[in-house]
Amino acid sequence: MKTVKHKIACILLATFAASAAFAADPYIASTADGTLYAIDTGFVPGPDTKIFADFEFVGKVADIGETYGQIVFEATSADKGYARIYITGGGKVGWAFTEPKAENDTSIWVSTGVDMEVGKRYTMDIDATTGKTVFTYDGKTKTIDFPEGNATIQAANSIMLFANRSRKNSAMMKLYHFQIWKAGTLVHDYVAAKRDGENGLYDAATGVFRPDGGLNEAASNAPFVYGGDLQDVGTGWLESDGTVAFDSGYYFNADSRIEVDFSFTENANGDRIWGASANTETVAQTAAFYQNKSGNFSFLSGPASSYGTASLGIAADTARHVAIYDIAGQSACLITSGVTNKTLVLSNEALQPSAQSDVPIGIFADCTSTDGKTFSNHFSKSRIYRIKFFTDGEPVKDYIPYVKEGVPGFKDTISGEFIESATAGVPAYGGNIAGEWDAYLESDGTQGINTGYHMKNTTRVEIDFAYTYHPSITTHGVVFGAHTSTDNRAAAYVNGNNLFTMRHDSKAVNKTKTFTEPDLLRHKAIVDAVAKKMHYVSGSVTNTIDNGGAGGNYSSATPSQHPMGIFAAITDADGATFSLPANMKLYSFRIYETENNVETLVHEYLPYKGADGTLGLFDTVNPSAAPLTDTYTAGNDTAFVYGGKGVDGAEKWLVVPQNCKITKAQGTVTLTANASGAVSYRWTKNGEAIEGGEDGVLDVAWRRGGKTDTYAVSPVYEMYGVAIVGESVSCEVENVPLGMMVIIR
Repeated sequence: MKTVKHKIACILLATFAASAAFAADPYIASTADGTLYAIDTGFVPGPDTKIFADFEFVGKVADIGETYGQIVFEATSADKGYARIYITGGGKVGWAFTEPKAENDTSIWVSTGVDMEVGKRYTMDIDATTGKTVFTYDGKTKTIDFPEGNATIQAANSIMLFANRSRKNSAMMKLYHFQIWKAGTLVHDYVAAKRDGENGLYDAATGVFRPDGGLNEAASNAPFVYGGDLQDVGTGWLESDGTVAFDSGYYFNADSRIEVDFSFTENANGDRIWGASANTETVAQTAAFYQNKSGNFSFLSGPASSYGTASLGIAADTARHVAIYDIAGQSACLITSGVTNKTLVLSNEALQPSAQSDVPIGIFADCTSTDGKTFSNHFSKSRIYRIKFFTDGEPVKDYIPYVKEGVPGFKDTISGEFIESATAGVPAYGGNIAGEWDAYLESDGTQGINTGYHMKNTTRVEIDFAYTYHPSITTHGVVFGAHTSTDNRAAAYVNGNNLFTMRHDSKAVNKTKTFTEPDLLRHKAIVDAVAKKMHYVSGSVTNTIDNGGAGGNYSSATPSQHPMGIFAAITDADGATFSLPANMKLYSFRIYETENNVETLVHEYLPYKGADGTLGLFDTVNPSAAPLTDTYTAGNDTAFVYGGKGVDGAEKWLVVPQNCKITKAQGTVTLTANASGAVSYRWTKNGEAIEGGEDGVLDVAWRRGGKTDTYAVSPVYEMYGVAIVGESVSCEVENVPLGMMVIIR
């Protein structure tokens, strides 16, 4: 019996999981003699702290001559160990999380009872909120309770990695992953990475990158050793040419803090990296980070009529910097390659806003209007890698460069909001930039798909697409079409004048609509034979033309002689001959029919990638039908390109069908998951993990009893050597008892 495969398409909604043992996990490692400078995380642990460490020792205790050596991390209080992972005097892996009750009290030091072994990878999860530590080794898990009274006192010092506060007992180890939670929130997530050619530690929770060059204790010490598949992080950028500005949506006040990772590409006095300039005749506030008349990096803020300025005394250049303006903390600084160049104390009362601004902060220029649409002439030529806004110490907006459906802008990692340039300028972008695209099939002018559908006077078609190339097109570039000189036609294409054109006509009526010059942005073309109209949708703008002809005559009662093709026009009744192919991305193609004033979706074609690698279009309305694939033979055919994250903009998984039935006679049903970029999959049955299906294909066998089972699958991705699990999606499989007949559609 035929096996029905159910397509599952997805968007990544990722949450970080514990580090998995990928062979290419990146790591940072100390030298064999353990003489490296300790890394200060800046975080002070307390009773609400949880710590996760993934590490491997590479040296022995005797090598550094210490009784208690090899400290993975430590935070101290009153110069005593408060929180640490270390090697005990007996050579075992141990930990602590409190202050000693007496001078020589050793009850706070807890041994796991496991001998330290060089080259063996361990993980330790120390959770002060539950009073438990989970230690893993050799594939085993050991849970250990905190001694009574532990984790009840706030530490006096921050957590150091690789050594203690006195720079002693340096660990000879590889550190794969180190995470810190505060009150249930992940506040630091360190992994080895690289940026702009430099190796270092990247904090995925904050976006802070610390390069290798600033971590050594002395010039005589060897640098850190790095290994694994180091990833480029924090390299994505947006660049303004002096015509671009963004409305950040953030209104600053006396409790604000603004951090920006940037570089000028050209310098000019007055150029703003960010700023808000109010009317000086009002009591509104103003603030900016800019290059002053002396050519130095400077800040300003305060009442618009009497604001204060603060120069860092550092000449503006085109290097990459982080500028921090902390109004609440009355300080400002510039950081270059992890080194703070200078910190200013903002004691001038004029620098303190007297109220919240009624003008939002502009990015790349001063915003000068309350609606965030007007900007001053202080546009900068610069790049921005990240910009964050804090109020009362809490991050409220965290913008990273982002490309959404080909449009460059900023995405707020906190709210998920995406913002585009508020001016006519469009930023350039580059680096390892983040982005998202709905799932698509991409053609290069050698592909064509026969839908088999003949256009009728009861038909409405919608196609969601974007050109990837269009010369002054003598070949037209047909997005979809059934074309002949004599029968009822339907098409969307670029005409000989390089204008986008749609048409639906018969031999009696010939009406077309030509829209603006085609571009490479995403559009939707709609040909509606029922309403006798055609629509061209660009973003939120819809252009419409009445296609009724003179006096409303419209003659198309006979279905089109030729079926409609996608990516090219079909020019014969058999649907085997194509012409005028397009270079384009297809996101969706929908066909509706109206009968008795009721419209029904009869076909919904979405991009498809089968478990066997087959690329084509999947009909969600008819899931048992074989996917449509390339049937155009131009003599130089190449395969489709498949990409993107989801289906038709859905911020969720699409499961088709939502449920299915299986009989004993049928034996099995195959469930298929397709998540672009996933390295493996995890399946559950009725909430319990099951084996198999790591490649996304799971065979489900009929079982006795007639019960319905719920199967769920999650894609597993790899980022910086860390396993990232996407949100699961479920479907139901009903086991039909003997004696019943069922048809699987």
